[in-house]
This record gives sequence, C-alpha cells and structure tokens, in this order.
Amino acid sequence: MAGRDIGNAIGSELNEWRSPVLEFNGTESPDFKSNSKLRGLVFSDYNWETCTTAVDKALATVWKSLKTVTQRKYPEISLYTGFVRQGSSREGLKVTQPDEFDCVVEFTVEGLSFTKIPVWSDGQSIPGHMYISVNKSYKDLQLICPNLYREGVFCDHEEDIILDTQNLLTKVFTSLFESCLSKVKNDIPLKSEMFVMQKHKAAPPTFCFKFEINHAEGEDPFMLMNQAGTVVGESARWTSRKKIIEFDLVPALILERDKVPNPYTVRTGKVQYMDCVRYAVMKSINGKIVNSQYQNVETQAIWRESTCGYEKHIFDVSRRNVSQRYLMTACRVLKSYLRYLGSYSISNQLLKVITTYRLKNLCIHGILLLTIPSSEKKLSGVKEALGYMIAFLQMSLERQYLPHFYYGNIYLLQMFPDSLQILESEKLDLFSDVVRDTLIQASLSLPQLLKDLNGLYIDKNMLSPTVLGQYSELLD
Repeated sequence: MAGRDIGNAIGSELNEWRSPVLEFNGTESPDFKSNSKLRGLVFSDYNWETCTTAVDKALATVWKSLKTVTQRKYPEISLYTGFVRQGSSREGLKVTQPDEFDCVVEFTVEGLSFTKIPVWSDGQSIPGHMYISVNKSYKDLQLICPNLYREGVFCDHEEDIILDTQNLLTKVFTSLFESCLSKVKNDIPLKSEMFVMQKHKAAPPTFCFKFEINHAEGEDPFMLMNQAGTVVGESARWTSRKKIIEFDLVPALILERDKVPNPYTVRTGKVQYMDCVRYAVMKSINGKIVNSQYQNVETQAIWRESTCGYEKHIFDVSRRNVSQRYLMTACRVLKSYLRYLGSYSISNQLLKVITTYRLKNLCIHGILLLTIPSSEKKLSGVKEALGYMIAFLQMSLERQYLPHFYYGNIYLLQMFPDSLQILESEKLDLFSDVVRDTLIQASLSLPQLLKDLNGLYIDKNMLSPTVLGQYSELLD
C-alpha cells in the first residue's frame, strides 16, 4: 500500500498516518486473502489516501479553531503544536476501512508543575492510575489560572491540591470542543452540517467528530457534509460514493518524555536518543469506579497513564523486521475476524474481552518474546505468528490475566535497556475490569475462533515450550 515518504522518522518524530502492514511468506497469502471471514485485511490505496487526506484537512481546520477558542476562554491552558496521531491508523494495524482515526491533544497549564500521586485502594496501589497534584496554593491558583479555578478544576486530596478530572473534562474541555465545533461551522461555508460531535463515545475522555466525504469526480473530499448526527451502521457509512469518517480527540497531559535509543543509530557506534512520551489521561467521570474491584477512591480525580508513545515507537521499529511484520499481520487477522464475528453475533463474549487494545498488547508480547534479538529469533510466517498470539490468548483466558506489555515487564528491557522505570512499575492486568463470568464465557467461545481460522495458524502443541513458558511466567 502506498504512503507518504517519511524517510527514517519513527515514534515521536513522526506524526503521520501509516498504511496497514500486510506481510506473508511466499505461500501463505492465498489462504488468508481467500478467507471470507477476513475481508477486512485488505482495502485499496485509493481509499487509504483519500480518507487520510480528508481527515488531515479536517484536523487542520479543527486545530486552528481549537487554538483560537482555547486562547479566548482558558488562556491558562497551553496546547502543543498540532494533534498527535495515535491508534491503529497511526501504527499500521487498521482493518476493514480507513474511516476511524485517533489523536491526542497535548496540553499543560502555564505556571504550574505537576506531581504524580499513587491511587490506593484497600492497602494497595492501582497500577497505571494516579492523582495529579499541583505545586501552588489555592490563593496562587486563583491568580495564575482564574478561569480554571472558577470551574472547580482544583480539589483537595489529603494534604495535596489535585486536578479534578470530572470538572476539567465536563466544564472545560467539553466547552472548548463545543465552541470549536461552532467556530468551524461559522468559518467554513457549507451547504449543510459538516461536522457532528459526539461526546464521550466510549470511555471518557474521548470526543468524537464525524464528517462525510464524497467521491464524485472533481469534488474536494473534505468539503462534504454530514446530514445528521445519529450513529449510522456500516452499510450506511461506507458506500461507493459516501464515506462517513470519524476522528477521536483525547486531551492528554504530558507526564514524562522518556529517552529511548533511536534504532537507526544503534549500530553506528554513536547512539542517539529520542523522546518517548507517557501521558496522563482523564479516566473517570460522574463518579464512576475505574475498576469495579476498587473501592474508596476519589473517582472524580483519577488519571490513567497512557503508554501510546511507546506503542507507536515499537510498531514503527517493527516495520523494519519481517518477523515482526508477521506478528503485526497476525494482529490484523484477529482484528478482522472479530469484525466479522461482530457482524452476526454481537452477544459473543469474545467481542467484549478481546478488544483492539488487548490484541495490540498480545502482539507486543509476541514481538518481545519471539523476535528479539532479531539475529537469533525469527518466525516462518503469519501462521506461526498467529499460532503464538492465539496461544497467548488461550493462556490469558485460562488464567484470567492479561499483562500490560509495559508495566513490570523484564522482556521490554531488551528493546529499551535504559528504561528502568519499567521494572519499577507494578504489573497491570488488562482483564482487571472484566467480570469473571465474562472471561469464562469468552474462554468457552474460543473453540469457534479456532474452527473458523483452522488452517491459518500453527497449533499450540507445535510451538516452542520455552516461549510459552516465558509468557506463562508473565501471568504469575
């Protein structure tokens, strides 16, 4: 699939959408491409280029408006340069059609510095979650950031003053995005509504924008309209002429700019380092518990740590290695299959358990365990890669535990040897917010997946016991 010329730029130095990875060995391609359950694996260069060009135009327009309204309404908030592209369309893992895109809105508050505070529940900290404290008194805050102070963005936590995520989200950013939407509509002459914003489409704090493009000859694909704000089905949102595209914007506070080796310089004898950003993302709203097992926490002030900077860095590096491209393709195979499954069996519990993010974590575990060091470890093709990913999934469902790739993972140090904060973090279970019975039902549904993908993966008993044992140790 064609794409823009990006040279050797990767990770935080590359803010472009990346075409989906599709890599097979010499004999595998017909088996996968002919499978009717995997139709989401391939889409045209034309669709990719058309939709990424359209969404980039939309993002540029929204960014210009967002900067203006932010400066007017909350001048204390400083937005960094442009939206930061993230998610499957940035990482090369997109399936079905290029009609959904994700971006981070990096921000800070001028004049303030921030400190992470662990979130404790029943005597233990919740991995990957935090409160954010500020270094000023209420009197100072009223002078430094009067508009945020008026909105109740600051609150007490024991002896600290912390950021109230509920008010920051519902009173500040919701207002900013609504004003931004109004400005876009006023600034650009259109035949009818161009944008529709849907607040908190999934987990807060996602803001979803939608617009329509049309492929009639001679029309600018960006300058088309969405006639209604209702959620539409796949058949309605993607036809030969009409395509409804959405992009999600997530406000994020920069926590750390970790320094990681630039892989293009590792063998030069003069290793250069580059940023790998970790963010804090507002987690709760309206007093909802982050994880049902955790009680007695101030849910209106919780932040979640996002490692999306590491994720896109890892997948950018992986595009240079054929075995790692096999694993990325295997990840897309499973995503395509789940799209197929969801088209006729929305009650299947696998759909609730095997989310895109959890699949991505399984893929990264595969990259770390199966392909590093690359001089010693190689895969034969996608069928082997898919066999390992399915085996990892089976083991996680049986143990009811799926480890996040970042927290406390000793194998990640092979890729980032100087990132000691990885081992200092407690392990994070990505199944922690899933009801146990749901995991049991998902495990019972797994044989259907094995049957539907029969012949496309190597069976578990043919895989390396050493590698399976290493993954099993991560589940302890």
